[in-house]
Amino acid sequence: MSRFSPSEAAFEGFRLAREKPGLISSLAVFQLIVNVIAVALLFLVLGPHLKALKAWFEALSTQPTPNLSPDILDTILRLYAIIIPIALLSQS
Repeated sequence: MSRFSPSEAAFEGFRLAREKPGLISSLAVFQLIVNVIAVALLFLVLGPHLKALKAWFEALSTQPTPNLSPDILDTILRLYAIIIPIALLSQS
């Protein structure tokens, strides 16, 4: 059994990029597509509430804890329930 070499592990990514540049390019394109889908979901789900969210963020500068509507919070939580698994799967 060969011994673990920290220097080989550190430079493995450079070797992989040199030997398989197509793999690196396809992973970059895949990550771009996933990010575009996540942003599209963000605007589709939060679209009707963007004005209320903007007002809430502006109120943060003047009030210590401004109230946020429960339906907006519910929408944000549902959005996170969609985006977090997608992000975990695409970045693992």
